[in-house]
Amino acid sequence: WGGTLLSNLLTRPEYLNATNSKSWKKILGILPNQGEDDFLSEKYLLLGNETSRGVVSGAAEYLLEKFKVRRNTFSGINFGKSRLAVAPLSADSDLGCISCGKCLNGCQYDHIFNSGHAIEKLINDYGPKRIKMERGAYVSQILFRQNSKIELVLNTDAPKLEFDAVYLAAGAIGSAALLQRSSLVSEVQTFETPMTIIPSFLIWRTPLQETKISLSEVFVYQTKLGELSSAGQIYSLNEQLFDLVLQKFHLNMFKRFFPRWIKSRFLLCMFFMPPNEESKITMIRSNAVTEVIVGGKYTYATFREQLGHYSKVMRSLGFLTIPFINFRQPVGASYHFGMLSSTGLYDEPLIRANGTLKSLPINSRLYCIDGLSLRKLEPGPITLDLMLNSLVLTKKSLVGEFL
Repeated sequence: WGGTLLSNLLTRPEYLNATNSKSWKKILGILPNQGEDDFLSEKYLLLGNETSRGVVSGAAEYLLEKFKVRRNTFSGINFGKSRLAVAPLSADSDLGCISCGKCLNGCQYDHIFNSGHAIEKLINDYGPKRIKMERGAYVSQILFRQNSKIELVLNTDAPKLEFDAVYLAAGAIGSAALLQRSSLVSEVQTFETPMTIIPSFLIWRTPLQETKISLSEVFVYQTKLGELSSAGQIYSLNEQLFDLVLQKFHLNMFKRFFPRWIKSRFLLCMFFMPPNEESKITMIRSNAVTEVIVGGKYTYATFREQLGHYSKVMRSLGFLTIPFINFRQPVGASYHFGMLSSTGLYDEPLIRANGTLKSLPINSRLYCIDGLSLRKLEPGPITLDLMLNSLVLTKKSLVGEFL
């Protein structure tokens, strides 16, 4: 969960004017930020207490320096160092990312935030008697009892569990399927953020400083008519990512033909677009089984305009980037979904702002705290959107108000 610290939650009223926001300051107390005040700050506010973002590769540093000098010659695009959520319970969490290169599947030193830390923090703050975490159980159904308790039906021989409040965060499809099995919603749909990967190669300048980092080093976003139109995470091609790319395209036999000086010049951008009707995923419950229907198809035309502008700017900064040379993620392959809505009603969410289902009373104490409750996913890395949303809704339900 080393998510890039960029969140469309800042557009909600309670997070505007973040510098003076009690809510935002308390959230950053849970999610310390490693980042820098740069061109990204024009859209994504900082408090000024962030630790430095750390080392990036020579290619990434070259990109940022060239953009800083030539920024005024471009319109509708901004680059900056990616920001990271730092682990709040680690004794040396102020270190943030140390570019060890072992983080592709999580930070083994606990420098970067993960969901386990958030749960531990809640247990520490409110006590194990108030917050319980059950491991190794599959929840098949949610039931409401007359004694105002919420019962979780498990697929094991363990006793049924009863709680005063339940927080549902099983992922968009998993959460929707559980709500359907519990007869709390019927036919529903979510929307995916389309993604493509586009490579760039730095033509000039040698030698370059390499990096071991596996996390995003640079974040880029584009705007059109003042609205966010696309965004991307930019990675250096370190050994881990290089092996993944070769494996993905079945090119392992050619690995020895890529010397280190060539690999150090590649940057990969994971490019995200806004959700649209092409990206809908419909879930239909039939005979206690949820059928997932993936609709739409992402074509190059979906990305052409945004990739074309990005490629033109990258070429101006010294990188060879060909827009139609990219890998487009198949529809339904991404796990980034959000906003539960009735079928055919994109703008009508089924979950209130406080995370409760509209089909239940507002004080029902069943809270959907993952991406299902987000009103809109911005095109970009949304990991922190989900983390912040979960923390805000959980805290609000525990104390009865926003932080």
